[in-house]
Amino acid sequence: MDIVNEVKEVQKHSHNIIIHSIEESLSKDMNECIIFDTEQVNKLYSLWSAKKDNFVNIILLGRSSTNKSRPIKLTLHNHCDVDQLISSFLKLKREFPSSVTNISIVKDRTLTDCRYIKKV
Repeated sequence: MDIVNEVKEVQKHSHNIIIHSIEESLSKDMNECIIFDTEQVNKLYSLWSAKKDNFVNIILLGRSSTNKSRPIKLTLHNHCDVDQLISSFLKLKREFPSSVTNISIVKDRTLTDCRYIKKV
């Protein structure tokens, strides 16, 4: 039964990317934060030359902190969109590193994946 659950988790996470070091809204108003986050992601999409609004959901991860911005979990329509976006980002980072200086993106991982990576 654990294998079935793990497969489901892998499929669920395969549609997500995590974006680190993207600017976060300082507003306390939830609607303003949502608009700001969407604008930030759309700016990245324009840098990546990707189709805007091809994401399903945006979620800020973790607790708010004055020291650093929280990562954003971006849910896309399918895993192919994830691969294409990561590929575009890496190409942009190679060709124009100053445009995405501190930003990094990674595929979302399951808890099992994270534990394995920590061991290695």
